[in-house]
Amino acid sequence: MKKIILTFLLLLFSFPAVAGEKGTAYDRVLKTKKIRCAYGLWEPVVMRDPNTGEMSGFFVDLMDQIGQALDIEVEWSMEVDWGQIPTILSSGKVDAHCAGMWASPNRGTRVAFTKPVFYTPVVAVVRADDTRFDENIMLVNNENIRISVGDDDITEEIATRDFPEAQSIPKPALSGEEQHLMVVADGKADITFNEVNYIKGYMKKNPGKVKIIHPDAPLRVFGNTVGVNIHETALLAMLNNTLIHLLDSGAINRIFEKYKEDYDISYYLYPRTSFEPVTSQKGK
Repeated sequence: MKKIILTFLLLLFSFPAVAGEKGTAYDRVLKTKKIRCAYGLWEPVVMRDPNTGEMSGFFVDLMDQIGQALDIEVEWSMEVDWGQIPTILSSGKVDAHCAGMWASPNRGTRVAFTKPVFYTPVVAVVRADDTRFDENIMLVNNENIRISVGDDDITEEIATRDFPEAQSIPKPALSGEEQHLMVVADGKADITFNEVNYIKGYMKKNPGKVKIIHPDAPLRVFGNTVGVNIHETALLAMLNNTLIHLLDSGAINRIFEKYKEDYDISYYLYPRTSFEPVTSQKGK
């Protein structure tokens, strides 16, 4: 009898704990009444005052609305590089990435995305005096062209899929999105990719440095989401239910109206059902 009991105990402890026993992000959020957010800085979506540390921006307001609806506190816990989001979500150090993460196929193998809140056009940007790609963006696909990319982020994904012959110039981790535009402006790279509003903000502060190619024909249109670990189905369902409520109640539209006063927001509240990707253009 003792041998049977011992065998049973050995078998019991040899199996890994199920998700509920280990404690999922969903369990932690409900238990602590707090959601710990990772984020990347992206004006005007997520901004941090360098003096006070106060957070502001569209997604900060959005997460506040989610927190109020669910009666939980939102904690902006950790700034992470965009390429490190899947790793930080799987580490358990945060519960979600709350800075308008773009839902791409590559990220989707490791991250689960909420319903998109809005949609962002992503375009190519070059030096202000560079006319090489004005008529045909596919000329970028050349071994002599240098593209500024971030490790495991959207810039790298576009470069790899659309312009595989070009050189990739890696951006140092946590150097900020502005680094992409700076290396193009300085001639250390020929081209990079970013969303329209961010580039316009840089151009306003740095006139005559860079320009957008084909602003009306984006390379991609990405849904902006909250990201969670790929296995966090319960947390994803809770966030999606809340986002649907906020969309239906008009709360998200009201947040947009607040930021439209100060920013030239080139976002779509609803999906673009038809547009011609710039990479389908073969020149004139």
